[in-house]
Amino acid sequence: MNKDILKTIIKLIIVSFMVGWLLSFFDITPVDFWTSLVAFLSGLFETLAGFAGDALIYVIIGGAIVVPLYVLSRIMKRRQHPPDKTPRGSTESD
Repeated sequence: MNKDILKTIIKLIIVSFMVGWLLSFFDITPVDFWTSLVAFLSGLFETLAGFAGDALIYVIIGGAIVVPLYVLSRIMKRRQHPPDKTPRGSTESD
């Protein structure tokens, strides 16, 4: 057997022993652990989804003000400084 595989198996046995001891110490079964983890992640997802929904509404409301102001500022800036008619990469001495 490959030495790396043997080392990995030994590490997995040691970590499994320590986790098993901790779970037994706190009187938690593997089913309890996974059920609690799924419930936690589900609640976290619901919270984040609610926040994302609210955030999307704020982005839309803010965008109704910010985007037109941005477009207007770009138009005003272009009127003050018209674009250069020289093609990119060439010099005026050509």
